Amino acid sequence: MNTFARCLMAAASLAAGSSHAWQTYSVMDPSNTPPFPTIQAFARGVNDQGEVLVATSNSSVFSYSVCANQACTSLAPPTSGPFWTANWIGNLGTVAGSVNQGVDYAFIGSTLIGYDRNGSAGAGFGLNSEAKAGNYQGLATGSAEFAGAPGRQAFRYTPGAAGMVSLGTLGGTSSEGRDINPWGNIAGSSQMPGDNSTHAFLDVAGVMTDLGTLGGTDSWANALTDHRTVVGCSTTRDKGLKAFVNRYNRPMQGLPHLVRKPSCALAVNHGNEIVGYSTSNGGSRAVLWYGNQVVDLNTLLNATGAGWTLVEATGINTYGQIVGNGIYNGLKRPFILY
Repeated sequence: MNTFARCLMAAASLAAGSSHAWQTYSVMDPSNTPPFPTIQAFARGVNDQGEVLVATSNSSVFSYSVCANQACTSLAPPTSGPFWTANWIGNLGTVAGSVNQGVDYAFIGSTLIGYDRNGSAGAGFGLNSEAKAGNYQGLATGSAEFAGAPGRQAFRYTPGAAGMVSLGTLGGTSSEGRDINPWGNIAGSSQMPGDNSTHAFLDVAGVMTDLGTLGGTDSWANALTDHRTVVGCSTTRDKGLKAFVNRYNRPMQGLPHLVRKPSCALAVNHGNEIVGYSTSNGGSRAVLWYGNQVVDLNTLLNATGAGWTLVEATGINTYGQIVGNGIYNGLKRPFILY
């Protein structure tokens, strides 16, 4: 069932005062990595074609691939380096991350984008930049060291003359962009004055807005939609961690958890379906939020779920396919729900 159909069902059930009609999912390990105890694989995101960005670790060395139906294509960075990171996958299979050449340089696709356009003439590549997300227009966000700035700051990269531009901070030393939508709006987190706390932010047209917290000292934004809905997690007055949603021009709203905190929202799609993790009596569980309702994704699996424990959901695409990480027969594995 696609997202549009699920939204219609949700609208009908909510109008009738009943609970949301959750669908049932099949689950599969999207990778072809051998399930050895020494090799761990993680799902970092999914695009609208159902292609999953998989990170594989053997000891401390990571490699990356794009996987669909257990057929995987190995990835390589746009330039050589001893270490590299891929954090985001787009609808054309483009990835964004950083490559190390003594220092880290951000990239999106085949383009190194770590150029500091806010620095002095001839400043060259900004040191230690990393792209966390991009969009289909080639824009990207992440963090970088800019000339004259005391710490790493969130950036917006635009192909062409604008290049990489610092977004500044909410008054503290450092900030980081975590997601960027097609309009170039950016969600992320920034240290506050004094660097004793961190708040989620939404940047629109170069104006960074503090999204506040759920009563605690800190909050972090992880993803946003075309309509500027931001999701993430925040500390609370009792020092717990709770998932939140912030709809544009509205106060931050806490999302329900399964049994207790911690919980955190990690991704959201255009249908406002939110995924992440929450805590049950058995530990961390992958969850789906819709409206003000939450469900443990483990309870929605059909017979293909035998042997699986879904621990966290890290991505959801336009069509409602969900990726994340779990335990399969005792080993850490990525999953895709469809």
